[in-house]
Amino acid sequence: MYRHLWLVLFLAACHLQLINRAPAEEEQEEAVNSGQVEVKLVDGSAIKLVLKQETYSLQTPYGKLTIPTKDVRLIELAPRVADDVAKQLEEAVANLASPQFEIREKAVADLLRLGPLGYPALLRLAKEKRSDLEVSARLDDVIEKVRPSVPGNQGEAREWDVVHTEQSRISGHLEMNSIQAETTQFGEVQLKLADVRDLRFQGIIEGDLSKAEPAPPHLYDKADQIGKTFTYKITGNARAGTLWGTDTYTLDSALAAAVVHAGVVKDGKAGVARIKIVPSPASFTGSTRNGVTSHVYGAYPAAYKILKR
Repeated sequence: MYRHLWLVLFLAACHLQLINRAPAEEEQEEAVNSGQVEVKLVDGSAIKLVLKQETYSLQTPYGKLTIPTKDVRLIELAPRVADDVAKQLEEAVANLASPQFEIREKAVADLLRLGPLGYPALLRLAKEKRSDLEVSARLDDVIEKVRPSVPGNQGEAREWDVVHTEQSRISGHLEMNSIQAETTQFGEVQLKLADVRDLRFQGIIEGDLSKAEPAPPHLYDKADQIGKTFTYKITGNARAGTLWGTDTYTLDSALAAAVVHAGVVKDGKAGVARIKIVPSPASFTGSTRNGVTSHVYGAYPAAYKILKR
């Protein structure tokens, strides 16, 4: 009798657990299975859509992998340049060597116009033209003028696409230029990867939080690790302490406030931040962003930069 009663109570408890399952958990699982993603574009904006892609072919240094969409949690894309932009850049660079002043001036104007859209290709062309001192000097001048207007992290020299799954991070080159997708507003669309910074599938933050190292309050002990990148789980706190700088901060700036100021993690919310230790600039610029004010400061032994995916 008691055994029968125990079985009835156990089944009832299981039934209640299914009924009371957290709505957020159900919504998250449904979003993952449906292919819904948040797409961060290179201009800093974002859009939510549903991908029609069932698998991703990734060419790695160790061979080609086919990764099912259902296993993907995040795709970080290396900067891409649209074919038409790349072609126009090559033509403009070739015209920099023209003996005619008007053609050279037009080439410079075209490079300044196209540069923010094709910055990775512009850097590649500059390397290829190092042997031509006159053209190289003009390209260096163009790059210096274009760099401040390059959107997001498109100026970073990252060669590989990185696909994150529950169990791994895999670097390689995605064998596609666009993805078929569907939006509520416009129906089916072709998403050009040249316009995309990353594809963030539902549930990525929770997955990253479970693996990332807890963030320290400051990074002043990292002055001897310039060039290294660290990934931390962190809760944004606009009142965590004082900041010096904008996007690049002094090592003693409060990290929890810096991620809010940089727009990577919201105040009071948990998230993941990628931090790179960099040489100190000649000076740090102050600004007010997202309810946090940072201050001006001179040179410091080293600095950290908050990478925006």
